[in-house]
This record gives sequence, C-alpha cells and structure tokens, in this order.
Amino acid sequence: MPATFRRIARPDAVVLETSLDTELEKAVDGGKLTLYFIHLVVIKASNLINSDVGFNNTSDPYCVVTVGEISDRTEVISNDLNPTWNEKMSFFVPKKPEFLTICVFDDDSKNTFSSKDDELGSVKLEIGDHFAKTNGSSYEGELQLENVKTGSIFIKVTCQVMKPIETEVKLGFSKLQLEGKEQEREATVRALDESEQLREDAINELGAKEQEVIRTAEELAEKQRCHQTELTAKEKNILDQADIIEEKIQKYEEAQVALLETEAKKKEAETKLTAAEEKILEKAQELARKEVENAEALTAKEQQILAAADALEEKELAHEDARKRMAQIEGLK
Repeated sequence: MPATFRRIARPDAVVLETSLDTELEKAVDGGKLTLYFIHLVVIKASNLINSDVGFNNTSDPYCVVTVGEISDRTEVISNDLNPTWNEKMSFFVPKKPEFLTICVFDDDSKNTFSSKDDELGSVKLEIGDHFAKTNGSSYEGELQLENVKTGSIFIKVTCQVMKPIETEVKLGFSKLQLEGKEQEREATVRALDESEQLREDAINELGAKEQEVIRTAEELAEKQRCHQTELTAKEKNILDQADIIEEKIQKYEEAQVALLETEAKKKEAETKLTAAEEKILEKAQELARKEVENAEALTAKEQQILAAADALEEKELAHEDARKRMAQIEGLK
C-alpha cells in the first residue's frame, strides 16, 4: 500500500466579481425604462346588426382595437354576422393604459354608394388594474357592444409590465452564474479524476495476484449489486480472499505497532533503576556535595561509588528516552 495519501480538496465555489444589484446600478438610467405590454386575441363576434341593404346582402365586419394612441385591426369577414377571427395583436406603450377600445365596423370599400364604413358597435374594457400583479393578469370573456341593439364580441387579453433593460441585465447576470457553475463542474470532474488516479496508484502497489483478486472482487460486487445472477461458490471464495487480503494488511499494521510497543517496554524495563541502585545514586550525590565542600579526601571506595553513580545516571537518561518512545507509540494506536 502507498506510504502516504493526500486528501483531494473539494473545489471551491466560484464567486462572481459582481452582483445583480451592481449590474442594475450600472444601468441606472435605462434600467428604469418601463413598457406596458398588452396581448389581445380577438376571437369572434355574434349577433351583429346588418347595416347593408338589399336581398342576400349582409355586413362585412372587422374589428379595430385601440390602446392609447396605437391601433390595430382584424381581417374583413365577408357577409357574416357571426364572424370568427382568432387574430392576435400585441401593443407596447410607455404609459400605463387604463382601458382599451374595440370597435366593430362594416367594410363598405366595395360599395360605391357609401363614403365610409358603418359602425356595428363598440366597447371599452378597463385594463389598468391588470398591471398591478407582478406577473400581470388576464381576462377572457364576452363583451356586449354598446350603441347598438344587438351584438357582442369575445376576446382574451393579457396585461403585463415589462422592464426590457432590467430584464436584459438579469439575463446577463444569470449567464455569468451559469458560467460559474460550469467552472465548478469542471473543477469537480478534475478532482474526481485525480482521486481515481490516486486509487489506481494505490492498487498498483499491491502484488500482481492481489491486484487480480481486487479487480475480480469489484466485478463480482458490481454483478451482485445489479442482481444479474447469484454468485457461484468459486466467486464467493474470491470475495472471501479479498477480505482476507484486507484483513492481512490490517493485521500487519497492528503487528508493527505491537512490535514497537514490545521493544519500548523492554527498553523501559532494562533501564529502570532498582532500589539498591537508587541508594547508590543518593550516596554518590552526598559524596559529591562532600567533595565540593572541601571535606576530607574521599576514600577509594567512595570514588568507586561516584563512578557507579555516573553509570546509573546514564541508565536513568536511557529510561526517560524509553518512556518518551512509549508515549509516541500510544499515539500511533
């Protein structure tokens, strides 16, 4: 197994150099631009009055929709008092409109006796309150035409406040955030690749036979996870061998620590002073004090005691080293 392993650090999150508030402040003038968006579908009309005269001659209706100073119109439906248009219109105005107006006319462009198109009714729809909600709101229904005896029109309208510059800034900031996430993803992939390489390096340090057992064990474990088939007795034996190898590695490490501990204890026992040796050491210290104080000359036997004391001091130092070594071994457990 490799002697040392280094931890693969989790990639740091990418921190943007700007914020959404900062980007909006940069567009302080344009960011305040507000547009009011009205999307209208003119679906159909029913029971319109007939403003044309003559046998088998009926109105040719079309609608004109006005929002503020902007107008749009539908196609003309010939000879039909219940026309269906299903036409879509969109309006962008800088000032919030309080209402929109729908007028239905009879197209008389082909009538040489008429100078203008006849009105078949009109209606105003209040829309100012529809802009109050953040995401806007819609209305769909039938409106009765006014100033005529009969006639109604069916519409669907959606109103929404839009800030195009602010929206563009937000989209740009979202793009920066996505780019940051992509950088984080790429860093994570690199870290995973590096982690896999370290694992391969560790496996390469096993013996060839042990590597083969590990590879086979991984294949069998995957096979078992996928519930492809029941393992055979031989395959189970290989898995057991893989466990034995792992246990073998663990026991080897434990044996190494135990050996160090035994040697340290032996060293500690060999260097520990006996009671007699401690008395000799005390006597030597007394003689040393006597010599320093210029007492009468030491006898030959006293000089021998001093020499023995020196040896015991060396032994005591060795014992202290052994105790420190024992403490280090305890830390390895």
